[in-house]
Amino acid sequence: MAATCRGTGFGLRILSEADSAPCDPGLRAKLHAAAAAAGNREVPDLLSGAGHDGAHMTALCGYAMLFVRCRDGISHNPAESVRPSDLAAAQAVLSDFLRAG
Repeated sequence: MAATCRGTGFGLRILSEADSAPCDPGLRAKLHAAAAAAGNREVPDLLSGAGHDGAHMTALCGYAMLFVRCRDGISHNPAESVRPSDLAAAQAVLSDFLRAG
């Protein structure tokens, strides 16, 4: 173990636990349709283990997430950077998604 090699200690304490909360299939389908309507030919499904706000809302409603491409895949970090064109594409998808209801 790295801690032993370095002569330090190691401890583990669970601070938070939550069940997984898959996105709502119907909302995901509507996001896919909105992306197609906005001209996106390839819309990959991404798995996320993150505890986004939506995961905590599952007792009240379904949720889905739209990810926006970040430079070098860095997100949730001060180095996160997105292109204005990617933000415009996400805005178009969300607008179509909301209009479709």
